[in-house]
Amino acid sequence: MLLMVSLTATKRAIHRPFRFIGEIETEVRAIAAEILAERHAALAAFRRHAADIDRALNPPAPALSGAGADEPFTAEQIRKMSPDIRNMGLKAGFMTQAEVDDALGISRQPDEQLAA
Repeated sequence: MLLMVSLTATKRAIHRPFRFIGEIETEVRAIAAEILAERHAALAAFRRHAADIDRALNPPAPALSGAGADEPFTAEQIRKMSPDIRNMGLKAGFMTQAEVDDALGISRQPDEQLAA
């Protein structure tokens, strides 16, 4: 990489006027420093883009509410839910039909009584 930088800096320096031969090395080094700074800025931008793409492809897991996230719903909470929310909770497995029935005061008959 440094060979390419020095070659590019030399090619750019050729087109500038110099009074003394000793000025050429100083100018080539200054141009090379500019090229290296440009390359470092581009590399940093590429790394930021790669990190953004990586974050987009691998998003972090959503944070659940910390306190009581694994605890079952109370009867009071189930009663406050709209029927649509209760149905979503049942379908997602966050609550059972028996819990909903108990919270709403719906009595369930045992299977033996239904068969008789």
